[in-house]
Amino acid sequence: MHTGVMGVLIQIRDVEPEIRNRLKAKAALRGESLNTYLARLLARDAAQPSREEVVARLAARPDGFTGSSTDLVREARDRGSATDVVHPPIPVETDPATRTKVADRRG
Repeated sequence: MHTGVMGVLIQIRDVEPEIRNRLKAKAALRGESLNTYLARLLARDAAQPSREEVVARLAARPDGFTGSSTDLVREARDRGSATDVVHPPIPVETDPATRTKVADRRG
């Protein structure tokens, strides 16, 4: 994970030994040092948008939608286009040996 740029030192105090040992073991399984493993975890976390950033992005959408998935399904249902979302088609299974329909096992 060397980028050619000198990084900064981050020190974390009061980490329980069990947590440190688990992290060190995970790093070893990946063939990494604990420092490299933790730096990768921090970089991955830093790359993820915060909840506030996601909400701001949603609010800035052209359609202005900031509701829930339930609201999306209700809107689609009201438009008459939610049939496949709410009740997806059930595939018909056939027995390859007899090429007949297999009984519905949903109970």
